[in-house]
Amino acid sequence: MYQVISSRKSKKVLFRFLVFVVLFQIIFILFIYEGGERVEESAFHEHDSTNNYMNVCSLPVYDYWHPKVMRYVDYTFDTTKNCDKGFKPYTELRNGEWRIVEEKKGMNCSARCFERLDNWNLKFFSWTPPGPVSCEFLEAVCWEDGKEIYGYIHTQIIPKKPKTEPKTKNPPNVFVFLLDSLSTGSAKRSLPKTLETLNRRLEAVEFPFVNKVGENSLPNGIALWFGKLIEKINGENYGGRNIEADWSRSQYCNTFLNYSMMEEFRDHGYMTLYSDDLEIQVLNHPHCQGLKDAPTDHYMHPFYLNYYKYGKEITRKHLEGHLCREHRHPAFEYFQEFLDVYKDKPKFTWTWLTTVGHDLFNGFLRADQELVEIIERNMEVYQPESGFTDTTTLSISNEKGHSYLRRQPSFPRTCGHLPIPPEYCICQVEKTVVTDENLRWRFGNLLIDHINYLIRNAGFSSLCEKYELKKVISLKHHGHLHHSESSHNYEIIVMTTAPIYAQFQTILMHNMKNNEVKFGNVMRMDRYGKTGDCTRSDQFQKMCFCRNLSFRDKMEYLMVLKESSEYCTSSIAEHDLKGVFSHFRAIAKPWKPFSTSKLPSLFFNPPATSVTFLAPIRCL
Repeated sequence: MYQVISSRKSKKVLFRFLVFVVLFQIIFILFIYEGGERVEESAFHEHDSTNNYMNVCSLPVYDYWHPKVMRYVDYTFDTTKNCDKGFKPYTELRNGEWRIVEEKKGMNCSARCFERLDNWNLKFFSWTPPGPVSCEFLEAVCWEDGKEIYGYIHTQIIPKKPKTEPKTKNPPNVFVFLLDSLSTGSAKRSLPKTLETLNRRLEAVEFPFVNKVGENSLPNGIALWFGKLIEKINGENYGGRNIEADWSRSQYCNTFLNYSMMEEFRDHGYMTLYSDDLEIQVLNHPHCQGLKDAPTDHYMHPFYLNYYKYGKEITRKHLEGHLCREHRHPAFEYFQEFLDVYKDKPKFTWTWLTTVGHDLFNGFLRADQELVEIIERNMEVYQPESGFTDTTTLSISNEKGHSYLRRQPSFPRTCGHLPIPPEYCICQVEKTVVTDENLRWRFGNLLIDHINYLIRNAGFSSLCEKYELKKVISLKHHGHLHHSESSHNYEIIVMTTAPIYAQFQTILMHNMKNNEVKFGNVMRMDRYGKTGDCTRSDQFQKMCFCRNLSFRDKMEYLMVLKESSEYCTSSIAEHDLKGVFSHFRAIAKPWKPFSTSKLPSLFFNPPATSVTFLAPIRCL
């Protein structure tokens, strides 16, 4: 029972708490932003000095093992290092029947089937005792003296008939594993066994210069599955042309999407599977309609929707690693079950895993051996020793050229021709660091004004804080710096004032004839957590810092800043302490005197999972 303290004591406790909070933030902000200017040097051996977006592409040559990167690589990283390796599930689902395999005195267990209703909801069936079930997803829970002691979600593949017979004889199987936020360099450092197995055993072909066409998973997922661009291409100032997006927001977000690549495979007689280890899927993140119908014959979204949102409390903890089981493991198991059931059918699978390494710099290390085991278990079946060299080549009359290769276009494979937005183009151009402080501050303030205008024009100004410029982190001119030219392109990165410290990057186009400045797509460079959720917009979530954030959300955001500093050397050298104190006055304002037992547990008992959202996306 909580003890209510007197008003006088409450004020003392509150005062001490506020002093502690202010000192806490000052200390780690000083820690985050210590350090001075950095000398910026080119990391590449070659670059295009002509800034010719259409006809030239100087590809980057990376040092994947550069000492500045390797100091953060921890090959001993293992989030299940201290897990209960002797744990065995109390229940199992096999051959359409679930049963209790670990009996305990005084324990009773039940299970319930569930299935997809739509993107956000599930249909649940009654709790049942052990016995036969006809569902693919089953939540089993055990109680002891009325207390939940065990929760587990089981899966099984219930065979279905193909939509149609295959249109060709012996069509190849297609298995896609997409590890979100994995770069080529990260793959080489974190997945050496997997790459070795693919290259040596399967003669795999690496594509080190795949270029994204959008800022995050949504635009790139739509390009992958539907072949559509949803971001405008501003290529005019780079010798190219401006290209409007294929789909507007109302087309890709406000309406349901279906008939992607996955449905196309199903229409060709394939059995299909799609797994994504998040509650919100790629196409409906954060507030879009997404898919109206399941895109594949077997769709794992109900599993993760139940795990993150609807399952019993004990169930929603069983993939946290303490039982040596994490979010990716059910997806791997579901994939293997699918392969075992449809042995003589052509198969298409897409497994999109985000939790492996999206928020953990060393997270991909955990999946290396597991991926090797999946490959080796299925290699002989789906990639025979003959390497398909025993197949008969199709004879085509009057054939010209190599029949195995697609005819390549006559134009060069550059960002301008493909086309790829300049903001994401990996082709290296000559960049000159601009040191003119007047120009830096002018462009920096114009960018901040532009961001504030976008927020205001979208009707979010009452929800979002107004930004002010603290520092221009970087301003680089693209191509030769000829002052006589009428048009100039710049890459600019800015940081806003305390307590937000948001970092934005964009391409800036300056027409010196009419002194007009235009901006490309504005990208958020730092992690921002839930700070933009009030907009409920995939376009403005990254730009907004909501005014009505809870105390906990603000503190989590500040912890993100702190943790990011441990991986990155920040370019901030001074501190806006006035903003820090104003920020905490704003936080403390709604709080009333309370007992010590009701102090936020964040300070005294940090959640074990808090580290999962702290790693930065990009260091400056």
